[in-house]
Amino acid sequence: MQRSSHAPLRTPRGAALTSALALAGLVLAGCNRNEAPPPQAAAPAPTPALAPAAAPAPVAPAAAPVQAAYTPPTAEALYQMVAPIALYPDKLIAQVLAASTFPDQVTAAQGWLKQNAGLKGGPLADAANQQPWDPSVKALTAFRPALDQLANNIPWTTALGQAYYNDPNDVMNAIQVMRLRAQKAGELKSSKQLRVAQASSAPPMYPSSAPPPSYGGPVIVEPPPTYITIEPAQPDVVYVPAYDPRAAYGEPVPYYAGYEYSPPVYWAEPQRVNPVVVGALAFGTGIVVSSALQRHDWGWRNWDMYWGRPGWRDRDRGPDRRPPGWDRPTVVFNNNVWMPPPRMERGPRFGPGGNPQALLQAQQMQQQAQQQQLAQQQAQAARQQQAQMLQAQQAQQARQAQMAQQQQQGRMQQLQAQQQQEAQRAQQMQQQMREQQMQAMRHQQQQQQQMQQMQQRAQQQAQQAQMHQQQQQQQQAAQARMQQMQQQAQRRQRGDNPPQ
Repeated sequence: MQRSSHAPLRTPRGAALTSALALAGLVLAGCNRNEAPPPQAAAPAPTPALAPAAAPAPVAPAAAPVQAAYTPPTAEALYQMVAPIALYPDKLIAQVLAASTFPDQVTAAQGWLKQNAGLKGGPLADAANQQPWDPSVKALTAFRPALDQLANNIPWTTALGQAYYNDPNDVMNAIQVMRLRAQKAGELKSSKQLRVAQASSAPPMYPSSAPPPSYGGPVIVEPPPTYITIEPAQPDVVYVPAYDPRAAYGEPVPYYAGYEYSPPVYWAEPQRVNPVVVGALAFGTGIVVSSALQRHDWGWRNWDMYWGRPGWRDRDRGPDRRPPGWDRPTVVFNNNVWMPPPRMERGPRFGPGGNPQALLQAQQMQQQAQQQQLAQQQAQAARQQQAQMLQAQQAQQARQAQMAQQQQQGRMQQLQAQQQQEAQRAQQMQQQMREQQMQAMRHQQQQQQQMQQMQQRAQQQAQQAQMHQQQQQQQQAAQARMQQMQQQAQRRQRGDNPPQ
């Protein structure tokens, strides 16, 4: 099958210098491998006159270190590289990893989708099947968010494709490491959109094909003791999670050089819809993977991930400790190990194929990468300076706010103290008034008691005077009777008779 040739590299957001250096080495290998097939053309050149015509011959020594030209990234760089896709469903990761080795086709597919925005379902699959793309790129036309992320970050996509093309084991081990981080952070868990499972035993193998390929260099990422699988919660509906790689794994993960996160905009005809948010993951409208998308042999169900045997430790096989045979992870396509076609024309970014102008293009790419890296550093320095100024302003505002708060608290405390003093004075006045009232009541009671006593004494004196008067009257009456008796006695003595 003929593959599309290399298109000019788009660097809308800048590529890392390390990637450019790796590209240049791979270009040299690609050019030499391109010249290996036509030995007949070099045979009729015995004369010295034709010797200068073989100008590309000095490049021949670079053909030996074809594999050595690939410089594997560090483990942290691999974590940053796979962070934007590590939380995708397994089948979608398989398509993304395979498609990342065809960055030019990814760009072409995005442009083609923009021109055919009206195609959906079966008609979209039929039209994509007519394109000269790898099956992985055709499959991604049904998952626009994943394809757009690859196409909008070509430098990152190219680096991901290089890493997977040369060292698939460490790339897939890094994916498992990032999944475990997200799970520990509470961001990766089963939901209505995804089913997350964890296991410690290897899934079924695919003995009908050769074992997965292995990179001959040192181990960059050790295989984790267990692996995590991610599948759609509903077998026929696929949700593509959107998330900021810096915020989905607990501790912040820096963006990989050449990658910029753009929050997706979700549309459901004919209007925009709000995504469903589950932790750090956002989900738009689910994609129905019905039989319409399975008309051809590259649909959703034709892809899968084989995560190998977790926790292998083959210490007896040498210092590289690479897993043997089926212990290695791999992308599976149609129940076979997916391998990049060895004779496809991939352009100067990958070893096979290429053209005589690849070296010049790689040098230009390297210069652009250096300029862009310098611009990125300057922009980053400016952003850091702005961030420092903003932090200083925020700190000053915080101090001013704290001082204002302290002053307000001081005024409030003074006001509360005044209010407490006034309350105490009011209580004292109330207490004094109560005491005065009590004294007045006691004085009034004393006066009433004195008045009662005086009245009682007056009554006693009146009674005594009355009794004295009565006694006097009785005495006077007694005296009068005595006088009468004396008079009567005198008359008797005189012999006088009392008057008749």
